[in-house]
Amino acid sequence: MRNHQRGHTLKNSSAIAGLLFGFTALLLASACATQPPAPPPAARANFDVVMREATVAMSRGDYDAAVKHLSQAVALRPDAARAHNYLGMAYEQRNQHDLAKRSFEMAVYFDSSFAAAYNNLGSVCSLTGDYQQATAHFDRALTLAPEMVAALYNMGNALLALGRLEDATPYLLKALTLDPDFLDSSSTLVANVRSDQLGGPEASFLYAKLFASLGNVEKTFQYLQRARAAGFTDWQRIVDDRGFDAVRQDPRLAEFLAH
Repeated sequence: MRNHQRGHTLKNSSAIAGLLFGFTALLLASACATQPPAPPPAARANFDVVMREATVAMSRGDYDAAVKHLSQAVALRPDAARAHNYLGMAYEQRNQHDLAKRSFEMAVYFDSSFAAAYNNLGSVCSLTGDYQQATAHFDRALTLAPEMVAALYNMGNALLALGRLEDATPYLLKALTLDPDFLDSSSTLVANVRSDQLGGPEASFLYAKLFASLGNVEKTFQYLQRARAAGFTDWQRIVDDRGFDAVRQDPRLAEFLAH
């Protein structure tokens, strides 16, 4: 996923990065019915210590230890949205999607303005194939943080997976404009496209076209090369598609097509 901001974030290979199915009515009712009192100073101090230990464990990739520390943290501070969010990220690193989703749900329950947690919640829905629900969570994240790059990519890819290319394009273009390198450096919570219409070669070609439309020549050719390596062969589409007009005169395009 994953850092706090990018949490499940989407890559073009096969599956992001980036949390718990079906919070039962009983658990939800229990959470709603009891608002925990403010913790005493000693509890706050212990919470801070445990959170530091959890952060160290996460940074070194020891997600078992992170889950242990973060479980202690939420026991000390049940209303700590940040701790629930990190716990979800740790669970997701262990491929425990249901537990991760539940933790993210708790994070947004206790902090309804927590944009990164909504993004993480959408990411785990994407990872489990529930793209319709994922788009609702990404939309909430983007309402709170309109320029959150991870959420923009995730929303675009979820819409692609639903076959909604035209709807997806503005989100992807904005994400590419804000951070052209995000796809190469993002957390594993970024959801990848899982679609009959858009597999690996097609996804790489699509990103090449989007970069071309922005006039980003270097990234255009980077993703054309990826498309070729993934088995893409329909290069006539470069000639016919106006999305490549901005790079049409670059001599590297003619050289690429010649090979």
